[in-house]
Amino acid sequence: MFNSHKLPLRTLLAAIVLFVNSVKGLSALQMCREIGVSYKTAYVLLQKVRDTLFKERILNPLEGVVEIDGGYLKTAVRKANKKTDRKDLRLEPNQNPLKCVVLALRQRSKDFARGAERSITVILKSENPDDVLAAVERYVLPGSHVFTDGHNAYSALSKHPDYIHEVVNHEEEYPNDDGINQNQAESFFSRMRRLVDGQIHKLAQKHIDLYANEIVFREDWRRTSNGFQFRLLGQKLMRNEPSRSFAKYWQGNKKRNPAIVTAAELRTGNVHPFV
Repeated sequence: MFNSHKLPLRTLLAAIVLFVNSVKGLSALQMCREIGVSYKTAYVLLQKVRDTLFKERILNPLEGVVEIDGGYLKTAVRKANKKTDRKDLRLEPNQNPLKCVVLALRQRSKDFARGAERSITVILKSENPDDVLAAVERYVLPGSHVFTDGHNAYSALSKHPDYIHEVVNHEEEYPNDDGINQNQAESFFSRMRRLVDGQIHKLAQKHIDLYANEIVFREDWRRTSNGFQFRLLGQKLMRNEPSRSFAKYWQGNKKRNPAIVTAAELRTGNVHPFV
């Protein structure tokens, strides 16, 4: 990724250190202040790092106990000043057209105390049975135990012969007496909302998959040292070609495809093109 780079190598290494040390993510404004570059340079540098992590994802199917949950982003709609002019935001036509959901699938470690050990994220337009089922069939091995909440989007899993579906009713309890819960999936969204609300504040819908996958990296390697994460990220960056999605970004190269995928794309395998 650093082929033909213009920044000094020490600056690039400092950027990697800052990235791995920021457990809740890092904004371009903070990066530009820390390493002494312009905002545009910092933004593209961070996006190139996220793009590399996205290309290096491990998409082998999850197995064992897999927790699944969805978290909506881009939900905000600016309300009209006068109460009489405000619309009912519960109605779909009045909601933000960019609204989408990050579906997090997390494989529990066999050592219960260590929490989740692998994660995969999928960006969907909404939580619905068809898209959720397609994501599970693609990314979860048959025979796995799948833990979800009582949302209707997961109803098809109860009838699926290849999965053992367990449900926790959040209207009554968070973990039930049998240990069924989504704590690891909810932990994922806890960190992601801190990235979005506390650091990024505003993000384009077509880049949501990059930010979600950044949290995958942070969550899956959270029990390793910063030095290990620095070396791991450095290796990923060194073995990848320059980013096609963010090279000459400020000169107009903004052709990256939307992050949202459909059930048809999940079933055919035509998902997550880089450009």
